[in-house]
Amino acid sequence: MKNKLTYNWHLKLLSILMAFVLWLVVVNMNNPDVTKKFYNIPIEILNEDKITSLGEGQVYQVDYPTNKKAIATFKGARSIIDNMSVGNIKATVDFSDVSSVGAVKINFTVPDGVTLVDATTENMRISVEPLELKTFSVQFQASGTPADGFVLGKVNVSPNVVKIKAPKSILENMKQVIVEADVDGLSTNLTNVSSRIKILDGNGSLISYGENTNVTVSASNILINAPMLMTKEVPISMKVTGSPVENYRYTGMNYTPNVVTIKGTKALIEQITSIDIPADAGILSLDGMTESKEVVVDITPYLPEGISLLDENQRYITVNLYIEPLYTKTIEIPGSSLTVENRPANMVISYDTTRSINIDMYGLKGDLEQISLENLQPSIDLRGLGAGVHSCLIKVNLSNGIRLMNKPVINVTITEREPETTTPAETESQSSPETASTEESTANMGMETNSESVTVAAEPIDPSIDNPIQ
Repeated sequence: MKNKLTYNWHLKLLSILMAFVLWLVVVNMNNPDVTKKFYNIPIEILNEDKITSLGEGQVYQVDYPTNKKAIATFKGARSIIDNMSVGNIKATVDFSDVSSVGAVKINFTVPDGVTLVDATTENMRISVEPLELKTFSVQFQASGTPADGFVLGKVNVSPNVVKIKAPKSILENMKQVIVEADVDGLSTNLTNVSSRIKILDGNGSLISYGENTNVTVSASNILINAPMLMTKEVPISMKVTGSPVENYRYTGMNYTPNVVTIKGTKALIEQITSIDIPADAGILSLDGMTESKEVVVDITPYLPEGISLLDENQRYITVNLYIEPLYTKTIEIPGSSLTVENRPANMVISYDTTRSINIDMYGLKGDLEQISLENLQPSIDLRGLGAGVHSCLIKVNLSNGIRLMNKPVINVTITEREPETTTPAETESQSSPETASTEESTANMGMETNSESVTVAAEPIDPSIDNPIQ
């Protein structure tokens, strides 16, 4: 029996070895080594508190990879690799080993039989900077357009400031904090409207801060309150005071704008019909003026309490005050051109028709140029006068703004008609319209002269004139 076991033992050993090799070949053929790239492997940070040892209030920012996930290729038996996931791979960085340039190696831990072939993400790079605090005022921005005739009043936001703590590089990029509310078509007040703040950079672009744990805000939601005000267009009313220098006249004003849009509560707006600048304000004084001038008036002090301008650019009104020099003009009126009004009955009227009377007047040059003997229509009124010699004021028709410098008069003699002995036919003839007409013609007979001259008023106007400069 022993001989049988030991017979050809070397052949038997060779057979066993060959069988083992064959088994290995078969096994390798069915379960070969393979490689596989894995993405989004979470990177665990170890000893994170070591960063604070770099300085008080220091924080770090992962510059690469920003998503804190690694990419790596591993090798192993197919049976192992095929069943692997990122959950079987552990990637870590130890902040105790951060280099002077902020780089730290990523270490991978994998199941037995698996080896690292290549790490696409080999290192994590971080930057360290101070954590700073800054206070921002909260600005309100409305979206949409209120209902016609309404405008949003003064907006109150609470709180009106927020404090933001963030890394220096992030905080320096923050330029404005705003809250928004939709007022499209609105005609009622905004009351306790809650709005989340938005942080904008210098270009007005939104900065997303919600996922950054290094950014903290003292208040994220703001309450908004604001009245909705009515608007109204009203005219501007202005009055002047004082007088220009003698021999000059104020001829009027114009100003722009002459209508402004105001805003206020409905109760106040309905009471206002104009914005009045009173004369006693003294801002439109004519005293001492000899020429036209321009005055800029700020109307805001004259707005009723609770009322303001819709457009602040309308607060300044440009007023033009016009001053013109006065001129004099003399027209000679022949006595024969006078019209007699209210002639007494049964009286004989006579006056010197050969004498011309000077009518001296003053006014603006353009108005004086329109005056002539024809449109003066000189006349005397004998109403209520009896027999005797009367100094009668000559009346003339003056256009608006023209004043007389003297009192033109003429002496008129009124006598009773002497009775005459005549036949009835002669009496009728003497009292006929033709006889009266003859008497009037005789009385008005004289020189037909008409001389005009215009000069600048060089001397002060006589204070005795009935109609002085206004």
